[in-house]
Amino acid sequence: MQGASVESPILIVRAGDFYGPKVRASWFAQAMVTPGKPVTRLVTLVRGVGHTWAYLPDLADTMARLLDIGHDAPSRLRLFERIGFEGFWDADGTAMPALVSAALGRDRLPERAFPWWLMQALAPFGGFPREAVDILPFWHHPLRVDNARLLELLGKEPRTDPLLAMRTTLAGLGCLPEDEKALAAKPA
Repeated sequence: MQGASVESPILIVRAGDFYGPKVRASWFAQAMVTPGKPVTRLVTLVRGVGHTWAYLPDLADTMARLLDIGHDAPSRLRLFERIGFEGFWDADGTAMPALVSAALGRDRLPERAFPWWLMQALAPFGGFPREAVDILPFWHHPLRVDNARLLELLGKEPRTDPLLAMRTTLAGLGCLPEDEKALAAKPA
């Protein structure tokens, strides 16, 4: 149809830091654990500051459902939507390490603090240290994503049980103890 314009909604989905199976480009996989090695200790990013984590399969499911809504006639999406995905809320920096420990069947893993001081010292040389320093404010101030509009549209946020999500993540990153890696590799 010549001259007619169909306006498609603009959809922005905001979420916290990612984690999930085979998700290697994330703070979880690049700082907290070491992919390919069993987790014997954790690197904690901050303590006492809340942070939102997004389990990537749940976030992908959410986006697919939102896109389906966008194809409805008429669409329930506004022309410009900014929708939040709350995910896993860690109110004080202790819930994520506790979840990893629980997924491994441990009470608590040894922890060490992320070397923010080293990132600040190396930032002038560029690369990862500079990028880490650029986002440092997001680790020093609580970051909780508001999912009210998402709940309005979908009724509920897709959420895998956190313990199952973490076990799946650790298995996908090759971070389970050797005996559990063998069990995870066997077909059911």
